[in-house]
Amino acid sequence: MEQAAKEHVDVPQFDPGDIKTPDALELEVPFLENRFNLAQLPSLPTVILKLDYVLEKNRPAIKDIISTVLADPALTIRVLCLLSQVPSYNPQNSLTVSRVIHFRGLRPIRNLFGGLTIFNENNALEQQSGFSLFTFWKHSAFSALAAEAIAEELKFENVEEAYLAGLLHDVGRLILARFSPIASRKFAKLHHEHESELQLEERIFHITHTDAGSQLAEMLRLPRSLVEVMKYHHFEQLPTRNLLLVNPLIKVVHVAESIAKLFYMREKSTHYFYEGKDRAAEQLKMPLGTYKKVVRTVSNRIYELMDSVHLSLDVFQSYGRKLENASVVAEQLREKLAASQSQLHALQLKDKLVSELLPQLLGKNTREGLLKYLTATIHVHGNVNRVVLFLHDKGKGMLQSKLTYGLPKNDNLRWAKLDIDGPGVIPSAFQQRKAYNIRVYHEEMQEDGLFDYEELKYVKKIPFAAVPIHTTRENIGVLYLSQGNADEWLSEEEVKVFESVCNLVGRAIESRSR
Repeated sequence: MEQAAKEHVDVPQFDPGDIKTPDALELEVPFLENRFNLAQLPSLPTVILKLDYVLEKNRPAIKDIISTVLADPALTIRVLCLLSQVPSYNPQNSLTVSRVIHFRGLRPIRNLFGGLTIFNENNALEQQSGFSLFTFWKHSAFSALAAEAIAEELKFENVEEAYLAGLLHDVGRLILARFSPIASRKFAKLHHEHESELQLEERIFHITHTDAGSQLAEMLRLPRSLVEVMKYHHFEQLPTRNLLLVNPLIKVVHVAESIAKLFYMREKSTHYFYEGKDRAAEQLKMPLGTYKKVVRTVSNRIYELMDSVHLSLDVFQSYGRKLENASVVAEQLREKLAASQSQLHALQLKDKLVSELLPQLLGKNTREGLLKYLTATIHVHGNVNRVVLFLHDKGKGMLQSKLTYGLPKNDNLRWAKLDIDGPGVIPSAFQQRKAYNIRVYHEEMQEDGLFDYEELKYVKKIPFAAVPIHTTRENIGVLYLSQGNADEWLSEEEVKVFESVCNLVGRAIESRSR
C-alpha cells in the first residue's frame, strides 16, 4: 500500500447542524426533489430479512451481524451513522461496522431496523424511478468484494475500509433514485443513449451521482476517505494527481468496478476483464498473474455472498412466525378498537336518549305518557326500525301489543297477545326482569323456556331484543326491538343502553305513584 501524509482535499464543506442521532437524519437537500431521510434509503429485502433473523437469536454471532450488514450499502451507511453522528468522531479517521458495534453494541442496530416496510417501499421505488435496486446491489456488493481482494493482495492495513469504499462508491445513484424519482425515471429512459452518463446526470438531475453521494456523505460525517472515493472514482475533476497517492482507495475502486461488471454484465464480460486488467496494470502496477488471482478470489466470494444472502428455510420460518405474531397482535388491536368504538357508540346513544327523555322524566307526564314517549324515543333517536310496546293486562294475565312503530301494515305483531306465564322470550323478559338479545329464534331454546310456537308466529326468525319495563314493586311491560332484517341485529352494548333507559323510566313511574 502506498503511504503518504494526508493532505487537504477540496471537498465542499457542510455543517451537519443539529443532527445528533440517525433517527434525526432528515435533511433538506437542494439538489433532491424530496427531503432526504436516512431511514428511507432502500435495502435489498433478502438482506434485511437475514439480518432480522440473525439479530433475533439469543446470542447472535458478531461476525454474522457484520457480514450481513456489509452485504448492503444502505444498511451499512445507517450503521456507520450510529458512530459518525457522535460529536467526538472525526471524519478524518477511518470508520468500520465492526468499530461501530464495538462502541455502540447491538441494541442501536436492532432499533434501526424495527419498522422497515421493505417490500412495498422497494416495489414503489422501482415503479416510480425506473431504478433497479437488485442491479445496483450487485454492482455495489461485487465492487466491494473486488476492492477487498485487491486490498488483500496489496497488503492494505485496513481491508474493511477498502471493502466499504467499493460498497458505497455509487451510493449517489441510490440517493438520486430514492429522493428524486421523477428525474430518475427520465434518466432511466435516456440512459442508453450515446451521451455520457455523467453528462446526462448533470443535464437531468443538475448534479452527478458522484457529487450527490459525496455531498450527502459529507453531511452524514462519513470518513473523508470514503467521501473522496464517492466523488472521484471516475477520475473526473481530480483536484490533483497526488490525491491518488494520498487516497489509493480511489484507484482500487476504479479497478474494482471493472471486475464487478465482469460478473454481472456477462454479455460484455470479455471487455470488462481486459478493462480491469489494463486499469490494474496502469493504476496499481499489478501483474497479470496477480490480477487473475484477484478475479478468481472475487468469483469464489461472489458465490459465497449469493449463498449467504439466499434465504434459507430457517429465515423464512422466522419471518413467517413474525408475520403470524404480527397478525395476532393486529387482530387483538382490531378487536380492542372495535370494542372501544362499540362502547363509544353506546355512550353516545345513552347520552342522546337520556337528553331526549330527561324533560319528560322531570316533568309531570302520566305513566302512559312516559311509556309512549319512551317507545317513540327509542324508535327515532335509538335508530331502531321496529319497536313494539307490550303492556301487562292484569285482568287477562296477558302481555298485549299496545303501541307499535315501524311495523309493516299487516304485521301480526300489531295485535299480538302472549301469556305472561307461558314460555317464550318476551314473557321471560317480563317475569325475570331480564333483557334478552336473540339473533336466531329456534326450537333448541325450548330447553331454557325461551321458545314458544305462539310467539314464533309474531317474532318469526328475525333477530330481536326484549327489554323489560318495571318498578321495584311491579312488572309493567316489555319493549320488542328489531331492525326487521334477518342479517341485522342489535349489539349487546345497545341492548344494555335500552335496558338502562327503561330502568330510568321505571324509576320515574314509581316516583309518581308515591
